[in-house]
Amino acid sequence: MVAEADLESRVTKLRVECLPLPKRRLTAPNVVAGTLLLNHLPVFVLFYSRATHSFIAYKTIEKLGMSPYRVFMGFTISTPLRERVDVDIVYKNVRLFIMRCELSTDLIPLPLHNFDIILGMDWLGRHRAQMNCFAKTITFCGPISRGVVFRGERNVIPNYFISAMTT
Repeated sequence: MVAEADLESRVTKLRVECLPLPKRRLTAPNVVAGTLLLNHLPVFVLFYSRATHSFIAYKTIEKLGMSPYRVFMGFTISTPLRERVDVDIVYKNVRLFIMRCELSTDLIPLPLHNFDIILGMDWLGRHRAQMNCFAKTITFCGPISRGVVFRGERNVIPNYFISAMTT
């Protein structure tokens, strides 16, 4: 039997931040978001470089009927209200499409409300993405996606951002 201290040291800890955006802002200059295809269904995605991992909303999982992969070493996610959420499920190799280019991702389920998916640094780095927040574009430089450019929406007004950082 594994001691509780051993289990605690094996769990990846994440800190999640929710940052409110003022409603009066019609555009968010530091946000790149838009619609992508996830397993051929449209989803609203936030590209967020302050998140270490990528996330999927529970409501989106229900629509797509995806099968989870249980991980041995789960995640402990801390919210700004100092609540802890333990997650031991990941959706692996989920197919995302940008301009007919398939860029897979692993997604951790969370109760998201304003976005269907948040793509963090794990996904941005894997696909050699370069983010231009001013132009609201993501340019991909990977071997499969070289030259693909995603153009985000101009008027994105989410109530909250979510960021996860390893602690």
